[in-house]
Amino acid sequence: MISFKRLNECKLDEVVQVWNEGFAGYFFNAMMSVEMFLNRLVLEGLSPTLSIVAYQSDRPAGIVLNGIRHIQGRKIAWNGGTGVIEEYRGKGISRALMDYTLQLYREEHVQLASLEAISENEKAIRLYKGKGYETVDHIHYMSTDHALPELIDAGGADYAYHHGTPHDVKEYAALIPWQSQWENFRRDGETVLVHENERLIAYALFKRTYNADGVNNGVTVAQVQILEKRKDQDQLLRFLLSKTLHPERASYKRTLPVLASNPLLLHTLQTLGFEQTLSQVWMTQVL
Repeated sequence: MISFKRLNECKLDEVVQVWNEGFAGYFFNAMMSVEMFLNRLVLEGLSPTLSIVAYQSDRPAGIVLNGIRHIQGRKIAWNGGTGVIEEYRGKGISRALMDYTLQLYREEHVQLASLEAISENEKAIRLYKGKGYETVDHIHYMSTDHALPELIDAGGADYAYHHGTPHDVKEYAALIPWQSQWENFRRDGETVLVHENERLIAYALFKRTYNADGVNNGVTVAQVQILEKRKDQDQLLRFLLSKTLHPERASYKRTLPVLASNPLLLHTLQTLGFEQTLSQVWMTQVL
């Protein structure tokens, strides 16, 4: 018999163990310590009262992490990970977790459910489609650690700009994948804001990464947005990239999650020598 508990009803060590065992053998290392797990809940807006653990005969079998935000006047839910312990896979736990999660969303009056899945994870994608989710876009994680000399001169373009905080782009929030939303960058994110005639015309949202010694060794750029159609879109895009990617630095890890529906950014990064390191499908369901 399958039963469920909310995360706030469970012991923390048990929850983290279920997560780690549920993602054993995954496409990348998703293992977390207790400290990492708590940090992720806070940074990504995941709720202990909305996340669930499934039990088979009173033994932990699987987990789903959930969060809810209001975006453009709509209540949006995100499934931040569905994992099942290996010995319980193929026994209906995933389906039960999804059914319980969707019922929870409806009780919370969620209007749109969202999630991402690794593109190669065909089994999970079939499950989500079977529960009503549809693929709305693809996310390409583009990376390079080489210097980008082609961008150095682009930083000299005649645009008025200044550095700001993630909160500065709150009013321009759009429906995009959860982990690229401005809220995820509130603690340690930055923005580059480009103005023309006292109006914002473009921005980039990013955060720097650091090694164990506190040395800046990379950057993740979550959003590069041009807010109006312009003849100089390519030049403006390269200007934003030059101000966030430190193009003069070699051995510097740069990562951008790019939607397939943004061909200009994707093509520009490919031209600069970025390579895809991960691909996901972005799926949603209207409730």
